[in-house]
Amino acid sequence: MKMSIAMVLGLGVAAAVWSVAVTAENQDEEVVQQVSGVSILYMYEAVQYSGQAVAEGLEEVAANAVRPSVHLTDAQRFMLNCPVADTFVFPVGAPDAGGYYDAQPFGKNFHLGEDWNGVGGGDSDLGDPIYAVANGVVFFTEDIQLGWGNVVRILHNIGSKEAPEYIDSLYAHLIDVYVRPGAMVKKGDPIGTMGNCDGLYAAHLHFEMRHKAFMPIGGAYSVKTDGYLNPTLFLKAHSHTHGTAAQ
Repeated sequence: MKMSIAMVLGLGVAAAVWSVAVTAENQDEEVVQQVSGVSILYMYEAVQYSGQAVAEGLEEVAANAVRPSVHLTDAQRFMLNCPVADTFVFPVGAPDAGGYYDAQPFGKNFHLGEDWNGVGGGDSDLGDPIYAVANGVVFFTEDIQLGWGNVVRILHNIGSKEAPEYIDSLYAHLIDVYVRPGAMVKKGDPIGTMGNCDGLYAAHLHFEMRHKAFMPIGGAYSVKTDGYLNPTLFLKAHSHTHGTAAQ
């Protein structure tokens, strides 16, 4: 599948116009605005998996693709109910990603997350369990479709009850989702199964971690990494197992 940069940006801009129109209709609502970037992720990963790297201009398109998400009152409730996360595990092959490898690490091709695949390749990992990386509260579950598919986001408190510090984890391309917003999860709990966006990609988990909780969904690729964490570095630094993920 081969596409030009113009094709990628053209479709991305179309999605941006639609999303901004949706936002205009909801501009009076008290909401945390969420950048979807759905077409950007769809087009970029389709090109990326065909061996072509496309990055120019995606940042501008992503910045304009906006849609409503979490209400501020809900965010406050999620933070109030969020348990302390003392240690972390990997979202696949818990606790240390045994049997999996990161096919597209954080920062490669401006990637804001990691793409976890089973070592068997192809769709051999389709339907594999996906785990919550730590104690937390689910605050977002939605089928965003296009390049994202089913997405789950979990809020974690890495501080204390008296002095909370919130981050969140994001799990995308899931087939099954076992949790709903407001659900309390513990480290290692199954939250869904690995998918392939209805055959758009070979099965894998797109996984992100953000140190700014409730950030917009984003476009999954950007030269700007403010608010994002390198998932593997963070998980290793906050795990008592000190396991080494497959390389």
